[in-house]
Amino acid sequence: MPSEVRRLRVFVAPALADDLEKLDTIARSTDPDKDESLVEETDRRLSKAVDGLTDSLLASIADARYILQRRRLDRNRASGAQQVMDETVQDPEA
Repeated sequence: MPSEVRRLRVFVAPALADDLEKLDTIARSTDPDKDESLVEETDRRLSKAVDGLTDSLLASIADARYILQRRRLDRNRASGAQQVMDETVQDPEA
């Protein structure tokens, strides 16, 4: 995963260039809620910097992000549960 992140290209609105340091600080934080904090702060700054990016549109994007996140987490949970079941079938003594 880290190698994929390094190759990730990120759009930076010129008006946000000065905000990158603050956003980077949040991203490197040890706060357990940093991921949501980073998303919320990025959205807040984007809504001010990008014409047409309304609160309503950001809310729709946030809803989609949540749905996709839940789907991914549910799929990972199901995969982990299946792996445990497969291991139990292979070794009933476990």
